[in-house]
Amino acid sequence: MGLIFDQVLNPHRGLEGEQIDSDDMDEVQHWIAVYSELVGFKKRVLETVYTSLDGLGPAAQKELRGLDVTLLVAQKGRYERRLAFWERRARDIGVGQSP
Repeated sequence: MGLIFDQVLNPHRGLEGEQIDSDDMDEVQHWIAVYSELVGFKKRVLETVYTSLDGLGPAAQKELRGLDVTLLVAQKGRYERRLAFWERRARDIGVGQSP
């Protein structure tokens, strides 16, 4: 179980197939799209969780906020950092490309 948490929370872990040194703009755009979807999904999940917490008792809310919400927020943050990386990569490649 520890391995799963290490993978989920590792801020530098990419997805299978990511090549961070790629100069292929199509590949870079692909990863921007993938991470945009992941960030959007986690945002929607968190919105649902926050709304649902209101109907729970204090002990259940405390448990969920302490573990589940923390984990979801960490995952969203990792996806946001990966998205920012690929957006920077796109700018870097774009600057070096001929018109």
